[in-house]
Amino acid sequence: MLPAAGGRKATRKSRIFNIRFELTLNRTYRITGAFVLAVVLWNGQPANAQRLAEGAIRGWVRTETGAPVSEALVTLRDRLTGATKTIQAARWGEFVFDPVASGEYDVTIEAFGRRPLRLEGVPVRGGETTQLESVLHPGGPEAAGVEVRHYAGGVSGTGGRFTARDLERYPWRGRDLGAFGRVSSGSDDLLGVEGLPGSMTPLYVNGVQVGSSVTGSVPVFPLTAFRQVEFESLGADVEWSGATGGVVAQTIGANSRLEIRTFGDWITGAKQTGSVRGPVYSGLQAGAVVSGPLVADTSSFVLGVETWRLETPISFSPRLDSLASMVGAVADETYGEADARPVRLARTEAISGFGRFDWRFSDNVGLSANFAFTSMPKARWLPSSVDRAGAGTEAQGADAFLSASLATRFTDRFGQDLRLAWDRTVREYGPGETPSTLFVHDALAVGSDPLMAGRYAVNTLRLREALQYFAGNHLLKAGFSADFGFHEHTLGSQGRNAFWFSSTDAFAAGTGYVVRTTGESEVTFELPRYGIFVQDEVSFGSRLKVLAGLRWDKDDLPRRGYTPNVEWYLLTGIGDERVPRRRGRISPRFEIDWRPDAEGRWFVRGSAGVWDAGLDPLLFGDLLANNGGTRVYRAFGAFADWPETASGTGRPSLTLVATGFQGARSTRAAVQVSHRLTPAIEVQVGGVMRRTEMLPRRVDLNRAMEASGTDQYGRPIYGTLVQQGAVLTAEPGSNRRFAAFDIVSSIGVDGWSEYKGAHAAVNARVTDNFSVEARYTFSETRDNWFMARELPSPAAVSPFAADENGDWTEGVSDFDIPHRAVIGAELNFPVMNGIRVAGLYRIQSGQPFTPGFRDGVDANGDGSMRNDPAYIDPDVPGFAVVSAEWDCIRSNAGSFAPRNACRAETASFLDARLAIGLFGGTFGRAELVIDAINLVSRGAAIPDHSLYLVDPSGTLSREGNVTTVPIVTNPGFGAPLVSTSPGRMFRIGLSLKY
Repeated sequence: MLPAAGGRKATRKSRIFNIRFELTLNRTYRITGAFVLAVVLWNGQPANAQRLAEGAIRGWVRTETGAPVSEALVTLRDRLTGATKTIQAARWGEFVFDPVASGEYDVTIEAFGRRPLRLEGVPVRGGETTQLESVLHPGGPEAAGVEVRHYAGGVSGTGGRFTARDLERYPWRGRDLGAFGRVSSGSDDLLGVEGLPGSMTPLYVNGVQVGSSVTGSVPVFPLTAFRQVEFESLGADVEWSGATGGVVAQTIGANSRLEIRTFGDWITGAKQTGSVRGPVYSGLQAGAVVSGPLVADTSSFVLGVETWRLETPISFSPRLDSLASMVGAVADETYGEADARPVRLARTEAISGFGRFDWRFSDNVGLSANFAFTSMPKARWLPSSVDRAGAGTEAQGADAFLSASLATRFTDRFGQDLRLAWDRTVREYGPGETPSTLFVHDALAVGSDPLMAGRYAVNTLRLREALQYFAGNHLLKAGFSADFGFHEHTLGSQGRNAFWFSSTDAFAAGTGYVVRTTGESEVTFELPRYGIFVQDEVSFGSRLKVLAGLRWDKDDLPRRGYTPNVEWYLLTGIGDERVPRRRGRISPRFEIDWRPDAEGRWFVRGSAGVWDAGLDPLLFGDLLANNGGTRVYRAFGAFADWPETASGTGRPSLTLVATGFQGARSTRAAVQVSHRLTPAIEVQVGGVMRRTEMLPRRVDLNRAMEASGTDQYGRPIYGTLVQQGAVLTAEPGSNRRFAAFDIVSSIGVDGWSEYKGAHAAVNARVTDNFSVEARYTFSETRDNWFMARELPSPAAVSPFAADENGDWTEGVSDFDIPHRAVIGAELNFPVMNGIRVAGLYRIQSGQPFTPGFRDGVDANGDGSMRNDPAYIDPDVPGFAVVSAEWDCIRSNAGSFAPRNACRAETASFLDARLAIGLFGGTFGRAELVIDAINLVSRGAAIPDHSLYLVDPSGTLSREGNVTTVPIVTNPGFGAPLVSTSPGRMFRIGLSLKY
């Protein structure tokens, strides 16, 4: 927000603020705090306090000879909201705006007898002070008008920083924060950065972390609530907690006058043809924002609401397209299930809102409150498995956050920043009428994903306090943080039933394989997290700054709610009645900021440190819920009553944790160099190195101790393999160490991930009406975090034991995208009421994958159908045709496929926008927007990763300890199974501003 123009004078020397808050859930948790702050109020020169969410502007006004210009009037205008603030420079020409919300501003400077100067596009970043050197020439506005210059100083941000104005230039389809990921070369739609998934990316809104990794999804907060989003932006400031590589968002502030903005969009897409085929789809989006002052120069507000209904086509390959109707016909005619059909069109409906209120009681006291929410009564998630074309999970969701920040300056040297926040995330994945059912030979599915069943809810109360003290050239900061997370996990059994049929013919005959889960688990638990921090920021003049600090964090694991399984303990001696204790961990940080030249056109930042992530609540919930109360029934059979299953006693499954069970720990070093080549061209280059350890990995403690034999390629086999057409798995119970139990997962912390990345960005304002920007990121991510995209699935268990040749799971990460590039351009035509033409082109490397088998083939009999690589045998008929197209197959012939040896097709997208100003003036503006999205859409598809298929016409043969599995080469290897892009779509919208 902009500071008030001086504020109202206090009638007393001090005021008392008593803030009391209370949170009530299923149980009653009362956290009552009384913060008594004696606030000394006077109008003095503002001190440049370091804040996470806000920055400052400091400048000097001089003549062409370098003499100061006394008492010039300086006006700061927010380029996004239009809010303005005017102050008077000191006698020596210095002026300071503090605090200032992150964003872009115009600064206009006026003085008697001097030509006014306007600096456009002055950037402000949270925790930074932008410095301006302004020269006023003789003259006056009557003679020559206002001198206009584009800001030519160095930029302290990164190439991953985007404002709401950036999104206004280009088309986007979604209405949430993920839309910002589309214009970044270092992120994705799920806000995953630096080779880690979005579930591990901390999201900060106005300096406070929000959201939860419990669902692995991005909080669906409304897009219009945010004025700026920055990726990979976490500096070394120890006030930042959580994992490295975070996303920082700032909410929009109010206009200086009452303003109403509305928009409405209609979306449609044509039926796709060619390599993938999908139906016609449509969508609607609408919203309104009201903002303005409550009390002039003291308080302001912003309120907004959005609603949308989006349809997404599930586009099949032609082969699957013809089979989809057959599946529906069989389900209807044989089993009387008319709705059991592959999903062709998924719909998401949502309504969201946001608000912000700001009060400036004086120059020394400011209070800000924010909220946002989204309710999704209907949504559909695509399955996490890569070969379930046609499956989808009906879901409901809700996200909300509420925060308040009180910034106080007690003296010119001493101040504080207090932030209190509450956020809530809920995801409920319904089992649906149809259980997960996969037709193995064709990778076609109906029903929901068995890994996504249940309800997950978390309420988190967060408290932050930071005290700051200036001592000479030192800025000392110390404080604490406390997060109280209240989790509720309900895992229903019905949604976790799964069927595998070899083909549609086997489906009609009712011959298949089933995994049935009985019993429900409902757990509630608390995960408090505490932290304290201290740091010193030393300034050596105005061009060099060094920061050093320490942070200490501790997760307090609950001791109640966990009941060890006595039967397992008596069998094995493995088990502990206590949840592992987590000791506090210290995270040192260091950062250096350097401006080599006096003009500030160069900026260099280097940082290094350690970041500790909190404990993953999804894994802890699994530990509490999966303690033997649910039973797993596995069987081959004839299912005349599908989707019902025959009853069976089943075996209990368990989840245990290793002694060192805790959150991940990352060590990271980064460097960034920014340079303003000319007032219109800015370039940035940088690099990052990160290593994350203590990532969770699973081991099946109840898998047979020794392999019972091998297949024809030497692959270890556990238990006795059984074939039914294209389905291959172990005879139920034959691969278990203890027959009384099913899978017993032990979660260890021996996972690691390494990321190396370099990025570059160019922003060029070619003319006043034409601008171009380009961003590129090159990176390499390696880890042993096998199938991390599907955690906490048992598929994460390695198919091979580590030996003298190393660990097979070590290699290319599931999140490795070596090349990402974004190029955007905007052209303005100053005709009529303005016409804008913009285009955005994005290109990136394809997703890596491991050549293997279909889901439904457990090649080694360990109980998982998703973790087996193929042995690349050049003698299998059809191999020559496939290997001619795939180098990853040719180069690895005669060995088991390395993890993620292959990569899908390079993905590229082209979007375009035409915006026509209908009218504009003092009282309002209207704009007609026409978007063409995915004019080029290539490579956005899930490839068929199955190199071999189990030959339905063949049979298993055994000779001694060697089992020969009949296989044939899959002619469709690498071809698209289903498109992840909605295809070419068009949107027409109208936006109004009053």
